[in-house]
Amino acid sequence: ARLLINSSVGIGGILDPAKRLGLPRHVSDFGQTLAIAGAPSGPYLVLPLLGPSDVRDGLGLGVDAIFHPTFYLLGGADVIFFSGSSGLTERARHYEELKALQESSIDFYAALRSGFYQNRQAQIWDRRENRRPSSNRVKTAQITD
Repeated sequence: ARLLINSSVGIGGILDPAKRLGLPRHVSDFGQTLAIAGAPSGPYLVLPLLGPSDVRDGLGLGVDAIFHPTFYLLGGADVIFFSGSSGLTERARHYEELKALQESSIDFYAALRSGFYQNRQAQIWDRRENRRPSSNRVKTAQITD
């Protein structure tokens, strides 16, 4: 709804009339779209410079990059620069927590993988709980109990 309103009434997205209409702003990516469509996540990956991901979100990152205007100006280098630098910033911001996790876990890699999947599920289903398949609701309830 925001896209349609801001693209038409908002003069191609220059203005933000959807905000005045009470439509909240949110950020999502193509990996989330694929998850809602039912695509499985696939194996856990750690992409160089880009950080943790899975196959579905890695493909989603590629689609997101193609639809970003700077992709055609910088030939994809913008994805590595912006995503890579934000990943490094996030890692630096959470250095103490990562160090504590590493010291307290038996299998640091498995702990990171589990944390990634839990965080990604929260990102995907935030604002969309009513669209979550019932099988996923049961799994989440079992994890959090």
